[in-house]
Amino acid sequence: MSDEEVSTAIKKQIPQNTKNHANWAMKTFNDWRKARIQNNITNEKCLQVFNDPEEMTKEDLNYLLKFFIHEVRRIDGQKYPRDSLKQLFAGIQYYFRNTLKKPFSLFTDEVFSDARNSLDAAMKQACQENRGVRKRKANVISSNDESLLWERGILGDDCPAKLNRTLIYMFALQLGLRGGAEIRNLTVGVNGMLSLRSAVNGLEEYILFEEQFSKTYRGGLRDSHLVPREVKIFENDEKDKCPVRLFKKYMSLRPTSGKCNAMFLTPLRKPTAIQWYADSPLGKNTLGSTVKNIMEMAGIDGYYTNHSCRRTAVTRIISATKDPAMARVITGHRSGAVLDYDESATSSKRTISNILQNTDLPVITSAKTKSQEESNKEVKASANETENEKKDDSIMFRITKRNVTIEFRV
Repeated sequence: MSDEEVSTAIKKQIPQNTKNHANWAMKTFNDWRKARIQNNITNEKCLQVFNDPEEMTKEDLNYLLKFFIHEVRRIDGQKYPRDSLKQLFAGIQYYFRNTLKKPFSLFTDEVFSDARNSLDAAMKQACQENRGVRKRKANVISSNDESLLWERGILGDDCPAKLNRTLIYMFALQLGLRGGAEIRNLTVGVNGMLSLRSAVNGLEEYILFEEQFSKTYRGGLRDSHLVPREVKIFENDEKDKCPVRLFKKYMSLRPTSGKCNAMFLTPLRKPTAIQWYADSPLGKNTLGSTVKNIMEMAGIDGYYTNHSCRRTAVTRIISATKDPAMARVITGHRSGAVLDYDESATSSKRTISNILQNTDLPVITSAKTKSQEESNKEVKASANETENEKKDDSIMFRITKRNVTIEFRV
């Protein structure tokens, strides 16, 4: 390989969002520089350092950034949210370090202390003005709303488009996928992420998802100690809603000699009894707006995106198991950030509110709750227990979903 080919191979593995973010930050920075000159609102020293980025020194960049971060505005003239200000800094740093090969560190180099102080002040001001302090979160999809999607015929398998959106919804939910990109990256066939398997007992089938790459698993040096996710989606007794049956139907209606390994394909304008889809991936925009569209079709108001499925997955798992670790098995979260997706905590917050207001509280019971008579009997019995026959203090959880029951202790 030549030097150019090696360089191309390295650049190819840089996430597109990272490249887009750096280009946006530098364009914003350059537009600000041009506007300052055109509007004659610059001083003599600024003019001296208004060089092209390739010619800027660390001192030049530090001087400009302390003005830029306070003066920069969005296209609509509004100030940027708090996090966007830091993202601008990060994008500019990435451009200088990776495109211009200047090893600057805006966040640690002493020479950029003025710029950092300016950023810190601008972020604090944004916080005081409530700009971007609270991120808008996609709504969680309730069980009742999900039932409505089936009842109103929004989900199902009687036409190509409907089967597409049904499996997009199912996989996004049961695999806890992020937005549209991870759904779009799902593949089938040889070395695909999704495949149909048989259980050891040979009595049931399941869909196996084998993670190849994601936001938290890129497969490089940093991830060499990590194990990619494996998730099994089992069949259930509700035939119309069984993911395994729907997956098998979808696979049977793909082109028999197709070369496209994308899971989701473009529906044919004139489908036949044996083929519903063309040998080309489903459009990015169509796929990315699937959940938003199905909720609108069902007449359900709220802020819903494909990411709603990921938040719904976390909420349902933690609500049922009280164990964030079980949610991480599905979502691939590497930290406690999974709790940011959990809406089941609302009941705990309500309880705290009632306590502080000194209002009547609902009676909360668990597997440990017993009558006073039973408790007295246990106290007497425990006195006769030997040291090796202590009672099991664990709590039994039982989850029943669609005629499948799972039991475990914690």
